[in-house]
Amino acid sequence: MDTVISAVIASGTGTVNVRSFLPDRDKGSPFYYGLGNPHEAAALVRSLAADGYYTIVNETVDVSDGGVSGVSLGGAVEFSPDDTPRAVEKQGTAALPHDLATRLLKVVYGFDPALPWRDGERLEFSVHPERVGFMREHTIWWETEQVASVTLDVTPRWPNKFSRHIGDKTYGLLITHLLDLPVPRTTVISRRVAPFTFGTPTGTSQFWTRTAPREQTPGHFSTLPYWVDPFRLLQQEDTEGDRLASVLAQEAVDALWSGASIPTQGDSEDLIEGVRGTGDNFMLGAASPAELPRRSYPTYWR
Repeated sequence: MDTVISAVIASGTGTVNVRSFLPDRDKGSPFYYGLGNPHEAAALVRSLAADGYYTIVNETVDVSDGGVSGVSLGGAVEFSPDDTPRAVEKQGTAALPHDLATRLLKVVYGFDPALPWRDGERLEFSVHPERVGFMREHTIWWETEQVASVTLDVTPRWPNKFSRHIGDKTYGLLITHLLDLPVPRTTVISRRVAPFTFGTPTGTSQFWTRTAPREQTPGHFSTLPYWVDPFRLLQQEDTEGDRLASVLAQEAVDALWSGASIPTQGDSEDLIEGVRGTGDNFMLGAASPAELPRRSYPTYWR
């Protein structure tokens, strides 16, 4: 057994996982990640076998490479960075309808994740920026199983671990874009993933530089109506590297009016406030809202 585990370690990433299960219970059994000593791994397998467990030894796949792991079930996908598919057992995972989740992951990582939706199937997976595993693919299937047919209804909500991964503002704009609402063309320069772009060109050929903190902190970080070095900006405004997830280069819009839509409690309509022009001071709380025009203006760049 030591020789076989040594071969798996040598052919893969240098470590293995040990998964265990019982004949009548395949969930909730011990799971060991990232074991580099073949003799210790073999001893662990023998110990689990003595307690009645069956085991699977497989090469370790790095789940902290900027990708995500999660579960697809019943038309919904839950996922989180820096964790195994068991992330769904913890608080803070992102949860989206299957189509929305796969399109979001395609925008961020640049490829179609291999996440088929089959009725009555539960799929544990991980998605990686680089090709990994024995088959050298971007998507790894950790486990599939047949379950009772179920349809899960999920609504996008954040902050979550993935919105913190790419930035709260980035996540919100990306969800808006995927819901087919107008978002100016945006390029994301992230700490954790390669640059990616989404949105619709505005035709202005002018760019704003916007910071995207891990969680919403209005007015604390810079929004600039011109292009600056994003790496210098990250260093200047987040020296520890733990508050800003990304910087956005976003095409400008020739705004006649700018403002915000704010949900109100106990009312079916949002509160809409704004000012004439780009609204820089208004969004910082330094300008009072003006009376907005009653008629609608066309979104000419849509």
